[in-house]
Amino acid sequence: MRLKKLAALLLCVPFICSTIGADAMEIAAWIYRYGSYMDIVADGQDGLWIRDIMEWADFEKDEKGIVIPESFRNRYKQLKADGKQIIMVLGYGNALYSGASNVTIPTVDNKAYFDAWLHYVRTMVTAFQDEVSHFEIWNEPNLAYANPNATAAQYAQLCIETKKAIEQTHRLGEDAVVIGGAFAYARGHSNFVRDFCNSGGSEMDGLSFHIYDYTYTPEGKWAPVLLEAFGNLMDELNYNKPLWFTETGYFTGTGADAVSEKTQASYMIRMQVLWDQFLKTRNREGKIFWFFTNDWGDDRSGISANHGLLNVNGTAKESFYTFKALNALIDGKEFVELANSGGTYKALYKNPNSNDELYILWNSNDVESAQTVAFACDEVNVYDYKGELLQTVSGGSGSVEIRADGAPKFVECLHHGTMVEKLDYMPSKKVLKVSGICNFTDSVEIEIVKDGITLDKATAAVTDGRFEKELYTNAYGTCNVYAGRSAGDASYYGSAAFDFGQGSDNLTIENVTLAINDGNVSISGTVNGADDGECISIMVLPEGVNTGSVTAYNLAYIGETAVLESTFQHSFKMPEKSEGDYKIYLGGPSIANVFSDELQHGANDQLIGVCEISASKQDAVIVCAGLNNTSPAEQIANIIIAQYTASGRLKDVKIETVQVEAGSVLAKPYYAEAPIDKDASIVKAFILDGTNNIRPLAPAVYAE
Repeated sequence: MRLKKLAALLLCVPFICSTIGADAMEIAAWIYRYGSYMDIVADGQDGLWIRDIMEWADFEKDEKGIVIPESFRNRYKQLKADGKQIIMVLGYGNALYSGASNVTIPTVDNKAYFDAWLHYVRTMVTAFQDEVSHFEIWNEPNLAYANPNATAAQYAQLCIETKKAIEQTHRLGEDAVVIGGAFAYARGHSNFVRDFCNSGGSEMDGLSFHIYDYTYTPEGKWAPVLLEAFGNLMDELNYNKPLWFTETGYFTGTGADAVSEKTQASYMIRMQVLWDQFLKTRNREGKIFWFFTNDWGDDRSGISANHGLLNVNGTAKESFYTFKALNALIDGKEFVELANSGGTYKALYKNPNSNDELYILWNSNDVESAQTVAFACDEVNVYDYKGELLQTVSGGSGSVEIRADGAPKFVECLHHGTMVEKLDYMPSKKVLKVSGICNFTDSVEIEIVKDGITLDKATAAVTDGRFEKELYTNAYGTCNVYAGRSAGDASYYGSAAFDFGQGSDNLTIENVTLAINDGNVSISGTVNGADDGECISIMVLPEGVNTGSVTAYNLAYIGETAVLESTFQHSFKMPEKSEGDYKIYLGGPSIANVFSDELQHGANDQLIGVCEISASKQDAVIVCAGLNNTSPAEQIANIIIAQYTASGRLKDVKIETVQVEAGSVLAKPYYAEAPIDKDASIVKAFILDGTNNIRPLAPAVYAE
């Protein structure tokens, strides 16, 4: 259960770094080419920063001009809606204008090329200005493969003019953030960085850099030599704006310097801690990005192609689980200190609101060593480097001994105190405002309970240790109002009693009967003492979804009916593919109780309902599946895009695994896409049950 909690934690930290703030590991991606892999990595991590490369030549290939596929625009819109934040890398040139290669840097002495570049910049900024506010200019301009022609001063001029163009075009104006550099940094590149900054590069809103070192551990050279050297150079140049560490990592595979999956995952944690120590020691702001979401290509001996959290076929490496666990555990905490005794490391992070503590322990010599963590809290959880729960210790005061080698262990010390401070009731609106304090950092649950029965339930967000929530309720009489949450095997709730009174007329709904036949529902009952015309509201939700969590997808029905001679009756039809267990709720403005009853709508052994599926060939193969899932647990489906030659030979296949939201009644759209294979004549889309026996959930469709 605890691991599921870690995977579901949301990252909601904006880029306003304190000098000791610990922003979790971000990710570098190439959404245009590997979008589906990025989706898997970013799932469940709202607030995650994604560095995305936009190569000019990918979008302007011929005399047709700049073409941005609508499917690609929609992907960015979805990322924004999902809470992701994007740094768009505007980079590399275009042989259409340079007359040379696609990495030739536009310089002002080639006016036609430079003007074409600025047109490309303005076009991309205009297209994505609602989704993107941060831009990075070029990639590794100090290396010949990415810059065969320009000096540091010419690259600085490119950045300065590009920054002006972005600020003139973007709706945020000067509030748009433009980052320069992307230096592949080693100490031998100091002069290029120095010349760039002295030629106007210091005007950028931030500088980005990349440091890789595959020969040593992160503690061996990566942090104490290369990272420190870059920090010293920034101090020398008096550059105090944010530093964006937009690429780093270690690679797996068969290459000479490749590491195992376990080592890759372990180094990720250690690099995060060393980076946080760097920021605090130097009183700087910054972010760190892992390179890359996924491996690409079949060459397992290569370097760049094997840095991913996912294998080339989309399966997870161990670092994938570490990435999610690390981000979830560090979220909301500040780096405090890192102690080192002969290669035995102990890092401490602390949440300033809840006083929750996180210890990260490892041995850089890959020798198992014993360390002791003292605690005084409600609960202690010990995790391995992938976030798997190893041990839980009940609250109180004491200590726990941890044995850690090169693979770090996490020790999480939690405080869960919650207090309901104030209850404000507005009888005319039937709204109760609940306010309080707690040591949870993300959310608490609020319940109104009468005689052991939960009348209303909602979730309240926690900000700086405080929560406040308004609940619409038909509660009456004396009730208990609870706020808190379960954690581990214990519950941490505060409560307060409140008398809601008896309501204006104290009417009650009674004698309700239900009948259902092939999705047609009939409901009737009596209302004690009601006047003719009194309206009864009717709401139908899946079992397990409470009235405080209604969305556009889980509401199976809503309506109302009038009372006549103290009785009411109403009929309605359940949505398509909505078999499952439901609750039906009845209430009214002067009625003192909310009546609820069970409603069983046929057998549902398939779990996922396919309400519609369509496929089309545009700039890519686009598949949209309208799926629902009335069960109380999230389910998995596979959307498969298969491409065949005219003779029926399979040429290409793309499998997209989607997680279908629990308790969704109405069809929610889920998307998959694949590049069109030039040799394919026939394209089919399938959708399979990905949880049990991989059976088809709907007939295949053709992409026209």
